[in-house]
Amino acid sequence: MVADFNGDGKQDIAVADNAGVEILMGNGDGTFQAVQTFAVGTGGVLTLAVGDFNGFGDPDLVVSSLTSGNVLMLDNGTQMFPGIVSSLDAPGASWLAVGDFNGDGITDIALTPTKGNGVFVLLGSGNLVFPQNSMSGYPTPGSSSSAVAIGDFNGDGIPDLAVANPSNNFGSPKVSVLLGNGDGTFQPAVNYAAGNNPYSIVFGDFDGDGYADLAVTSDTDLANPPGQNSLNVLLGNGDGTFRPPVSYPVTTGAQTSVAMGNFYGDGRVDLAIANVDGNTVSIYLGVSACDIDGDGATNVADVQLIVNEALEAIPAVDDLNGDGSVTVADVQIVIDAALGLGCAAK
Repeated sequence: MVADFNGDGKQDIAVADNAGVEILMGNGDGTFQAVQTFAVGTGGVLTLAVGDFNGFGDPDLVVSSLTSGNVLMLDNGTQMFPGIVSSLDAPGASWLAVGDFNGDGITDIALTPTKGNGVFVLLGSGNLVFPQNSMSGYPTPGSSSSAVAIGDFNGDGIPDLAVANPSNNFGSPKVSVLLGNGDGTFQPAVNYAAGNNPYSIVFGDFDGDGYADLAVTSDTDLANPPGQNSLNVLLGNGDGTFRPPVSYPVTTGAQTSVAMGNFYGDGRVDLAIANVDGNTVSIYLGVSACDIDGDGATNVADVQLIVNEALEAIPAVDDLNGDGSVTVADVQIVIDAALGLGCAAK
């Protein structure tokens, strides 16, 4: 998680670790200081999230203990994270996310449990305390749930939830979308297929139409049959519903998380995926496309037609930018040329 934990105007990083919470203070130039470790009870931390839970304007932490399974609050006050402030009356969390679900300006929490499926919502009181009667649970399919993402999927300005549910060999793997009512409650889950055993999930506008889309990764350790991993993109319709997934095969093994950003500087949304098998990161560059083949949908087939059309104009990918080597930048030039030939005509 990224936040300015010491108030110096520079972005820092918080990491969940077997030793507790590790903080890397940023120097503001892309480098970081030595790791500072903050113990959380007697064990490590499974997952964490950042939010202002007491209204003081400082980024606090909510963490899930690796040993006890308790959800714990850490206050970032005059002394940064001096210790555990409170333990929430909530199930142990395998994933944590924060937002304002009832519009009162106070940070709330959404979590998926370490045991069982579903998503739980805890409404905050603004003083690092979440009363027991503030918690609501919502079922999702399958035997377990992993990642939860918060976004506005139907454009009504109210936070909604998307939950990844690995099948774990029981039931069908799905992504669940729960639309928010604006009062801290959510509508029943609507479920979508998303490849084998969806594990991590992120939302963004991947096709530039102004609607929230979903990107979902899978975990090969849970895949059935084994090894059939994929990155799945579900394009949003803007009304809270999503189209069938477009799948991109992945051969790098289990994927533990996915994040988005503009890594190439072209204004398009790109994706970064952490691969636990091999300790690598995969980068997927976003490509603009349109309905080239006229099937009524924008999908990977249209992207292929765009690239093929560009290759007819540019016979081979070569050192097109004159930097002395053939790199992804040259491939991007081919794609950009295709966009002018293909989508512009549409």
